[in-house]
This record gives sequence, C-alpha cells and structure tokens, in this order.
Amino acid sequence: MSELKVFFPEYNKTIYALSGTSVFECITRAGILIRTPCGGSGICEKCAVKIISGNVLVSKGCLKFFSQEKINAGYRLACCTFLEEDISKHYLSMAL
Repeated sequence: MSELKVFFPEYNKTIYALSGTSVFECITRAGILIRTPCGGSGICEKCAVKIISGNVLVSKGCLKFFSQEKINAGYRLACCTFLEEDISKHYLSMAL
C-alpha cells in the first residue's frame, strides 16, 4: 500500500493516509468536524465534499445523490469515496 498526501486548503491541514482510506477518515484524522447522521452508510448526503483536484472513483452512493454535472465537478460523499492514487499535490474541500 502506498501513502498518500491529502491537503485541506481551507483549514491549511495536511494528513497522510494509505490508499483505500475513505475521504471521511481523512477528514476525521485532520481534526475537521463533518456531519454524518447516517453513520457513514451513504444514505444522507450530509458528508458531501468537492474534490478540487485529483481523481477518485465514483461510488454507487454518489450516483444516488449527485447529477452527472455535479459528479463531473468533483462532488462525492466522503463516506463512500476512497483514495486510490497518489494525490500528493491535490486538494479536497468541504462542499457547502
């Protein structure tokens, strides 16, 4: 497994995670609070994030909540999105 760098620009925080780690876990490890009333089961959309740069796979959970336009713009559910590539110079940003 490779170690990936994840940067949260609005908080000026960087964490390192192994490939396969969920974006939700990265957010939590960075000490950033995020709403997850469904407990990370991908059914409430409260953990929506926008991937500013870098590629992550689109999960079935994301397809339920986001239009193709939003998916193309980088919107994902943090609980259903997993790091799979080196994103050492890429960013994640919490969606409003």
